[in-house]
Amino acid sequence: MLIEKIELLKKQIEKVPQTPGVYSFYNEFGKVLYVGKANKLKSRLRSYVDLSVLDKYPKTKKLVSSANKIKFYEVSTEVEALVLEANLIKQYQPAYNKNLKDDKFYKFIKITKSKNGTYKIETSRKKDQKGSYFGPYPDGNAVNTVLRDIRKLFPYRNCSDNKFGTYHKLGRSCLYGKLGLCPAPCVDPSAIKVNELNILKIKEFLNGSYQKVIKDLQKEMLRSSSDLDFEKAAKYRDSLNTYKYLSQSYKSGEELLEGIGDLEKAGSNLLKLIKILSFYFPTYDLYLKDSVKKLKKFKIEFYDISNLADSYIVGSFITLEGEDFNKSLYRRFRIKHQSKQNDFGAMEEILKRRVRHFSDWGKPDLIVIDGGKGQLSKALNIVEKHKIPTISLAKKDETIFLKPLRSLDVSSRSNYRSIELPKSDPALQILIKGRNEVHRFGLSYNRKLRSSSIKV
Repeated sequence: MLIEKIELLKKQIEKVPQTPGVYSFYNEFGKVLYVGKANKLKSRLRSYVDLSVLDKYPKTKKLVSSANKIKFYEVSTEVEALVLEANLIKQYQPAYNKNLKDDKFYKFIKITKSKNGTYKIETSRKKDQKGSYFGPYPDGNAVNTVLRDIRKLFPYRNCSDNKFGTYHKLGRSCLYGKLGLCPAPCVDPSAIKVNELNILKIKEFLNGSYQKVIKDLQKEMLRSSSDLDFEKAAKYRDSLNTYKYLSQSYKSGEELLEGIGDLEKAGSNLLKLIKILSFYFPTYDLYLKDSVKKLKKFKIEFYDISNLADSYIVGSFITLEGEDFNKSLYRRFRIKHQSKQNDFGAMEEILKRRVRHFSDWGKPDLIVIDGGKGQLSKALNIVEKHKIPTISLAKKDETIFLKPLRSLDVSSRSNYRSIELPKSDPALQILIKGRNEVHRFGLSYNRKLRSSSIKV
């Protein structure tokens, strides 16, 4: 019986991506047996079908013997994984998860109001006083990490009343205040309201009200811009960028629980990329409303220049359609108008030749250039008037550069933006995958030209 279940689950696990996420085991009647989270879904799930591991853990062995199906949900941040895991455990009360009343393993995020009238955020093993509680969350260390990350976006007070009183008497803030991680209501009366508003936003975040927070930040950014307070507006703009990424794949409570993707769900990595870019390119909002059908037809063209000194300069592009390479839409160009090595000039040449074929080859939904801001600038000289979202990917730190089509600018600074995602982020992995493929494709053509010119 156990061997049969292992083989059944192995087939499902092979379809699971190696990304962060939350997973759940179901029995033959569709009941949730266990919910967990992992930084690498496939690796974690493979441990459940390893006999050498199961022999050491009887409870896990029993779980696998009872399981028929695995479902998973990919996430991009620890916030998403933590909140989703807690929501699923709370909703389904899985038999194989530890008892939620066990204070040793579970933590609450607690929001309370002190006697001095200021709000603060803490963690707690139990509901020990009046206030708002979120959780319980199975991983106490993860809760601390989440609160640390959210604090960078919405600074808040977390100190005890005694510590608050001490710094109030001293007339100076603690280290968190100096670092900008706390508004310092202990020494600045005007910061009491700021602290309260920030904690309210965090509360909305933990409740799943992400769109409201985003709209509020957008209003504040525009208001600051209208008041010509460009420095403040720029801070709101940066907060929006951070918040967009932090909450990019997390929906409101019920939507998230109803929309957990199973092992057959496709396009989720591409959807993450589109959600990030939709903040800068408004046309992508359409893909978010009807993602299942449209994602399969979403075309990304990756461009690269390959050369050997000044002798052979080759330009090429490949097409990623959905999340699969469409080799019928690969193209290679022998550079005609660049006698010397000039990647900028070569890129402009192949893009000029490419746009002449929009009518017969079709238009891409996204163009990705290999390089930094310089390469992107040259590319935009050609494609910007065609309103095709275009970005570049710099190899050194895998930084994404783009020029937003949304009206985000609130100062006279450069229109260009940079996005840095974790190397393991699925959205970034799609771009790296395409960049590597176009590099391989262009290099093969370059080698072919060199070998054909060798005299035997």
